[in-house]
Amino acid sequence: MSAGQKTQVKMEILESRKLFEKINGMPKAINSGMREIVYKHTLMLEREAKLNVTKTGEEHPQVQTGRLRSSITHEVGIERGEITGKVGTTVSYAPLLEFGTAHHPPYAWLYPALEKIQPIFMKAAYGLRNYIMDWWHK
Repeated sequence: MSAGQKTQVKMEILESRKLFEKINGMPKAINSGMREIVYKHTLMLEREAKLNVTKTGEEHPQVQTGRLRSSITHEVGIERGEITGKVGTTVSYAPLLEFGTAHHPPYAWLYPALEKIQPIFMKAAYGLRNYIMDWWHK
């Protein structure tokens, strides 16, 4: 065996170790990227819901106290191993406005916000592939 062959074997082992380290680090990189995306879009959803609650016009009831708007909050966490983002309120009349009652039509504020933000979120989630590829090539 010549000296050149020893060097080649040593380089292959080092490259395999680097590949192994990158593969082991990939879940952390993916989770980090996805956590960032979920957090950003949860905040966007909260903001859009609050804007919808404060709309004025004939089809919207007029804001009287601002209680619903100020009660809309977000939460980002991990549930059953999945990164989750939630937007909601504890105000008891919120579902009555969202879905309507026998006495008044629906005044949807959360679902329209979700319809607006969801495609933006999906585009960002698919863009995570680019984030992973950039990370892989570091």
